[in-house]
Amino acid sequence: PPTSPWIGRDPTAVFAGLPLSSRSPPTLVMTFGSKTVREGERACVWSRDGSARLVDGPRRLFLCLQRLEVLPKHSAGNVEYLEVRRRDGTVIILPGPAARFFDPVEDISVHVREARLIDASEALVVYRHTANKVGEPHVERRVVLGPARFIPSADEWVHEFEWSGVPQDGSKTTYQPKALRFTKLRVIPASAYHNVSEVRTNDDTLITVKLMLFFELRDVEKMLDATNDPIGDFINAASADVIAFCAGVSYETFLNETHRLNELDTFAQLCVRAQHIGYDITKVVFRGFQAGAKLQAMHDNAIQERTRLRLLEETQAQEQRQAGAAL
Repeated sequence: PPTSPWIGRDPTAVFAGLPLSSRSPPTLVMTFGSKTVREGERACVWSRDGSARLVDGPRRLFLCLQRLEVLPKHSAGNVEYLEVRRRDGTVIILPGPAARFFDPVEDISVHVREARLIDASEALVVYRHTANKVGEPHVERRVVLGPARFIPSADEWVHEFEWSGVPQDGSKTTYQPKALRFTKLRVIPASAYHNVSEVRTNDDTLITVKLMLFFELRDVEKMLDATNDPIGDFINAASADVIAFCAGVSYETFLNETHRLNELDTFAQLCVRAQHIGYDITKVVFRGFQAGAKLQAMHDNAIQERTRLRLLEETQAQEQRQAGAAL
């Protein structure tokens, strides 16, 4: 083969001023010789003047002071799509199944993204850049209901919800703002545990009331316009209703009227707030209460004593009936 002044030196130094692909380094650098581009492949041939040409296989090339770069091929399946970012700032979305070679001249990157699969119990809130009737920039909002396969266009993005939720190191009855982050909105009935702590009765007794709230989303648009944290609204409204209920009764009265905490009439503020933000409160369940350690011990002892006296009374009555029957 003919000799070359570049033998023994770094061949990439010859092409130091040429732009390289951001996706893949050159697979072969040659100063003189031939190269085969196989069928199904695409290559880019860079010349010393910086120009480039694309070559599709099958083809045999003769290179002379040129660089050959085999281009990667990206494929997307039925539940995927290709996101192509161009050097002119545009973005091309190709729903799968699709395939595309990376173009080092026109493209910045090509990524395979997963489509969002929405089942029948979920919805997505999608925003889109557009223009109004007078040509001014405008943002439109739409709700995508499942079941569906959602692939965003280049000018769309999905809303991310940040609601109060259970922290990772907390119990199911404790809530932290913005602890629950998600994009798929559930539109089926749901429930939440809630403990209203340190509620004071009118005789200054402190108790903790345990509840379970059942709710259902009825109007997504109304919810989006009226609140950014429905769970936080439910917690605050339910706490206000429980505080108002306990403030009007004594501890003994509370023990006799706990059944009212299973009735929606007791939770007027909760129901009104839910309707205002597009929800319905379907049911509230009273799961019990907890008092202070000393008060709870006294209450447990009183229950045991009442049970003991009732059993003693029934035993004495039974003995009297037996004695009367014997006479």
